[in-house]
Amino acid sequence: MMDRKMTGLNLAASLNLTATIWEEDGAYVSRSPELGVASWGGTPAEALQNLKKAVDLYLENAEDLGIIDPGAHRLLNRSATFGRS
Repeated sequence: MMDRKMTGLNLAASLNLTATIWEEDGAYVSRSPELGVASWGGTPAEALQNLKKAVDLYLENAEDLGIIDPGAHRLLNRSATFGRS
């Protein structure tokens, strides 16, 4: 039997998050509903890029606080496909 102490959340091989982007008052707002992290930009692409940076900072902070395992934020799947509704 293997005895392993968990110091934080052990994430699987990759972390897939959703990005929701909408226009609001002439700017584009982006949000990751899973984390509650949001950002904005002048274009949808800029809003997404800024959200990715915000999510990275959020996850790095979670590592520093011991909430998730070290290096887990690097498992974030950064591919993006979007559809219009």
